[in-house]
Order: sequence, then structure tokens, then C-alpha cells
Amino acid sequence: MPNPTNTGGGLMGYPSSVDTGLITPWIIPSEENVMQGSSFTLTANTVYLYLLELQGPATIPSMRYRMGATATGTVDLGIYDGSGNLLGHTGAVSTVASGLNTINLISSLNLSPGRYALALCPSNSTDTYIGLTGAKAGGGRWATATNAGTAGVLPGTTGTILTATVSPITIADVTGGAP
Repeated sequence: MPNPTNTGGGLMGYPSSVDTGLITPWIIPSEENVMQGSSFTLTANTVYLYLLELQGPATIPSMRYRMGATATGTVDLGIYDGSGNLLGHTGAVSTVASGLNTINLISSLNLSPGRYALALCPSNSTDTYIGLTGAKAGGGRWATATNAGTAGVLPGTTGTILTATVSPITIADVTGGAP
């Protein structure tokens, strides 16, 4: 029997039961372990994407990225829909060195099941980010957009999606879901 106090829809019953639906995740990461990865620089105003498909509804109030030791510029994090339209973003925020940084979106996003892309756009080519490089960054989920940002701010649309050779760690925080 589903938990009547949970409005996430079709969640596993308590104390135990067969899963009757999808469980909304607490975070949506761009890699399984956000503590792994290498340090590297990114190209200024390039839009780095992590492609994903949501199986259930999610509310996204904030996003995270993992930064290396050098932080002198700004970064904009956001989410695009499956057609490449920007749904929401953080705006340009100063980077903070050596850690996992959380930034609130300008407005929380309520997402329905479907295809989306988490996005990160740096303002310079000297800051160091933590993520995956080379063949590890391929795999069809990591990409870049042909439309460029301006002064580190995400563009309104992605343009054509291309395979990436680097993937900075980008995470969407999710509210709601299983208690």
C-alpha cells in the first residue's frame, strides 16, 4: 500500500512492499560518485551538458558543481528541456575553490518525466573544475552545446548537441521524493 502522506505518486509502501512506481531521486548527479574525477580547465562560455531522462516528477531548487584549486571567475548552472530550451538557471555566480558548491536556481523548477540536460557554463578558461576526461567523459550522456554563453551566462537554447571530451561534475538537487 502506498504511503498516503507522500505526494510523490506511486512510491514504495511501508514498511515493505513491492515497488509500485518510480522513486524520485534526492539528487541527479552527472556521475555515480561526485568525489571522483580529475582537475582540468574548461573553455570559457562553452555550455557543458549532462543528458538525462527523468522517470518521475522532480522539483529542483538548486544545483551543485565540484571545483578545483583555482577559482577566479563565475559559473552559471541550469537545466534545458529535451528540445534545448533553457528552463531555469542560477545566473553568473562567483566560483569557490576546492569543494562541492551549491547554488540556488533563480526560481525552483518543477519538472515532469522527460528528457533534460544539466548545464554548466564557465566565464573563463583558467578556473579548475573536477570531472571526467577523455573516454570516460564520452558514453553519450556528456555533451557540449554549439550555442555559447556570454560572460559565463547560459544561452536561451543549446543549438546542436555535440559529444564532449570533458565532463565537469554537475548535480541537480531534488526536493520531495521518498521520506
